[in-house]
Amino acid sequence: MELQAFIEKHRPGQELQKATQSKLDQYSTRLPVCILELWRDHGFGSYGDGLIRVVDPEIYNETLYTWLGKKNDKRIPIALSAFGELFYYRDLGSGQEDVSMLNVHYKSIDVCTWSLNSYFNEFLVDDQTISDVLRQKLFLEALQKFGPLKTDEIYSFVPALAMGGAAEVEYIQKAMALVHLDLLFQM
Repeated sequence: MELQAFIEKHRPGQELQKATQSKLDQYSTRLPVCILELWRDHGFGSYGDGLIRVVDPEIYNETLYTWLGKKNDKRIPIALSAFGELFYYRDLGSGQEDVSMLNVHYKSIDVCTWSLNSYFNEFLVDDQTISDVLRQKLFLEALQKFGPLKTDEIYSFVPALAMGGAAEVEYIQKAMALVHLDLLFQM
């Protein structure tokens, strides 16, 4: 498997949902083969005990388009952090691509890597990324205090970080992912 480094670093969860053949066919011309293999062989759901979730794009497309301000079929949501950062693939044309992160807490977008393969096999396995971007220490505290996330949940900050909240376990609650991302957009 092309994304073996990711699989080894972030153990696949038990409740993964493998992609249907029609889903794989739907994205076969829009996404690199490596993520289609991940969807086929392992599936959508939590990896690394929920630190990162590989998402079905259909569930997060409208949320991504809302945040971006328009529909763009060349922008495809692929992953969600435990705290709601939405990662998406961008087909830049002429064989160019990248993976960007929508930071819903501060309404910013950052490019993570210049390929989908390097996003999974380099960016997500990098200790600095795991510590700083995915907030592993805080994630483990939240996991201990609140238990594992359900498929449609994230750990949310209350109050929101942009409204004076803090990235500390006492400001965390579980929230429905899509609802909370919409609330953060409206702030």
